[in-house]
Amino acid sequence: MKRLVLIDSHAVIHRAFHALPPLTSPGGKPVNAVYGFASILLKMLKELKPDYAAAAFDHKGPTFRHLAFERYKAERAKTPETLSEQIPVVKELVRSFGIPLFEQQGYEADDIIGTIARLVRAKHPDIEVVIVTGDLDTLQLVDDRTSVFTMRKGVSDTVLYDASAVRERYGLSPSQLVDFKGLRGDPSDNIPGVKGIGEKTASELLGRYGSIEEIYRALKKNQLVAKPAVVAALKAHEADALFSKTLATIDQNMPITFVLGSSRLRKAAVQDQVRAKFDELGFESLLRRLGGSGGAAIPLASEPPSSVLPPVKVLRRERAAEWPRRGSWALLIDSEGKSLGLALNPVEAIELPASAPAEHPAEFRLSSKYPLYAFNLKGLLARGFPESALGNVRDFMLMWWLLEPGRKTYEPEALLRKELRAEAASIGELAARLLAAAPALEERLRQEELEEVYRTLEAPLVPILRRMEETGVGFDPKPLRRISAELAVELGTLEARIHEAAGKPFNINSPRQLAEVLFTKLGLAPKGIRKTEKSGALSTRESELAKLHDRHPVISSILRYRELAKLKSTYADTLPALVGRDGRIHTTWNQTGTATGRLSSQNPNLQNIPIRSEHGRAIRKAFVAAKGFELVAFDYSQLELRIAADLARDGKMIEAFRQGQDIHRLTAAEVNNIPLAKVTPELRAAAKTLNFGVLYGMGARAFAETAGVTRDEAEFFIEEYFRDFQGIARFIEETKELARAKGFTKTAFGRKRFFPDIAASNFRIQREAERQAVNHPIQGTEADIMKRAMIKVDRWIASGGLRDDVRMLLQVHDELIFEVRKRRVKEAVPEIKRLMEGAWRGAVEMVVGVKRGASWGTLE
Repeated sequence: MKRLVLIDSHAVIHRAFHALPPLTSPGGKPVNAVYGFASILLKMLKELKPDYAAAAFDHKGPTFRHLAFERYKAERAKTPETLSEQIPVVKELVRSFGIPLFEQQGYEADDIIGTIARLVRAKHPDIEVVIVTGDLDTLQLVDDRTSVFTMRKGVSDTVLYDASAVRERYGLSPSQLVDFKGLRGDPSDNIPGVKGIGEKTASELLGRYGSIEEIYRALKKNQLVAKPAVVAALKAHEADALFSKTLATIDQNMPITFVLGSSRLRKAAVQDQVRAKFDELGFESLLRRLGGSGGAAIPLASEPPSSVLPPVKVLRRERAAEWPRRGSWALLIDSEGKSLGLALNPVEAIELPASAPAEHPAEFRLSSKYPLYAFNLKGLLARGFPESALGNVRDFMLMWWLLEPGRKTYEPEALLRKELRAEAASIGELAARLLAAAPALEERLRQEELEEVYRTLEAPLVPILRRMEETGVGFDPKPLRRISAELAVELGTLEARIHEAAGKPFNINSPRQLAEVLFTKLGLAPKGIRKTEKSGALSTRESELAKLHDRHPVISSILRYRELAKLKSTYADTLPALVGRDGRIHTTWNQTGTATGRLSSQNPNLQNIPIRSEHGRAIRKAFVAAKGFELVAFDYSQLELRIAADLARDGKMIEAFRQGQDIHRLTAAEVNNIPLAKVTPELRAAAKTLNFGVLYGMGARAFAETAGVTRDEAEFFIEEYFRDFQGIARFIEETKELARAKGFTKTAFGRKRFFPDIAASNFRIQREAERQAVNHPIQGTEADIMKRAMIKVDRWIASGGLRDDVRMLLQVHDELIFEVRKRRVKEAVPEIKRLMEGAWRGAVEMVVGVKRGASWGTLE
């Protein structure tokens, strides 16, 4: 039997919009609903493999239901502007798939779907109908040839309802669902129903009598078996019940013409259209999914799209010697690290083994006479590309990241699709195509005034990060074996204690089992506990468990168990296995991992090694200096607050830093209106939370939970803070206004971050964009200062011939950690401190503290 899919488009759009976080296209437009719709469409094509498809949309105007009942759907919130503007884009997307659209004034998409389903059942007995929707209103249409494909949670968890599945869920047949709504009503559509009758009573009545009409027939004959209150409610609201059923019933006889052949999915006709649309919207992950999403009817992963670009000729390897005489060229390592693409120009390329730079370094000592390009230059350095040959090589990846700093990934194929709307069949062709895209990328960098950031901060940092990766950090695994054994014993004790409290053994690491124990077995009240977005179950995250701390003593044991289990699995058991043959751990530094410009570390993450707990400090002791060296840590003191004071020109805060006052004690004194001498450690801790929280958009509720104060106290402290530090208050508001006016904010060094959602009508989305807009100038400037410091110190090391004596190892937030030969410590420490403190000259001086020791955990 062949299959027709009918898409309830508005229902799917709404589900996608509310299920996904804000997303924007390369052009800055909101596209989370479009992305979710496209994802569901691909999933549908893959799993249902339809032969035909049609998409129904709601019409903008009122329907016959609004004319009959003016309060129909009146309680629904106004459609957010960021959702409304995505609907035309979804229509374009649907057309790109070759799927016909249907909408008609006076009717809803459900009515269109119901009518088409009826027509197909009557005229085409060999066609099965599947309705794809984001809600359950169309379940009333389910029969032996009609089913409903819908989402449980989010956009990826789907379920197919046939008649038996409907009965299993509701205890009713599909046709009885309109009677159910007639009795129960539907608050989401403002359908009144019968006041006083709930879901259970409605189901029981329909199970016994079959329909609303039969219920009232029995009532009028005094044969209705029901409680007196139910009888009274039915008598008082007969008109409401029958009218509500009418409102809930899908019209299957609306005037519409449907020709099955016009909805046939064409197998190859839409290839280029779909790819071009996904590329335009920046849906790289969906482009990758096209490979297996088409099913039998629409195999979208056939040949790459046709292109007006000239063909690329892949030349013999021997022609590599011609590089210095051929003008600009690009170098590119493929994603699997097996081959190297070298473009001599936009139409000629060479392909070499990825090991070529290491095996033939002389060939790669490139002239700086011509502009050269790479994608992920640090990756090329790791393959043996000589640092001395960098010349004026420019990194496509870093340039793209500066222009679009919020992306999750930066891949050469995605950049090619974005810039040239093209694909590449080989690594050589990819390099050539990217070379063709270089002028446009360079021009965008100039227009956004980001060339200076690239030239002075990001490009010089590449070889520094590569050296840090190669150097690694000395590591002694012996202490971790002891720690692992100690943690295992303590975890066993905690596990026994938790199982005893629960009255049975269970998997403490299973959120589902833990929730069952806490909220069912132990009966803890779930008030205030958030539910998970994916499944809707009560969350057992640490932040939620902390809210239960006073409700049962087992909570502290569970939190402690989680803390120790993470220490054991993530650090004590894992780190020793990552030690290289040189006795050192080598991380990977990610230059494009954050939107603010901060560096990140992975495999392993050495920026997240714990320090506050006793076990955490013991783990840090495993990171050791090489023989004859010391570890030296240089830590900026309160860097973010100094930057904030400077950027905001807050006189009170600037003066406090100049006088060397404790800024948190000062804040505590100001907001509590007490002398400095009366500030307690508790007040200082709350003020510290306030100092950082205010800068990054922490509201009264979050501050109250974090600081352990009431909501009223939190609101008072925040208001008092802004009265006392008026420069900070003014800076926050002016920064938000700048973001609204220009769409971006920037650091003291010119690094930009763009905020297309700053004017969103959705309050939550707008507030998040505002928070990020205020965050960026401060946190981004902090990142820029760290990078300037790293570059300055590295140049000093190189100029003094100290590479063997002074090694930069780690950058952890506001701290740089070096391995310094002992005989060089007295010389190196004051110079590194001076260079770091001079990385930025502003109204507030930078202050760097220094600690030394044989291991990271014993620095003093």
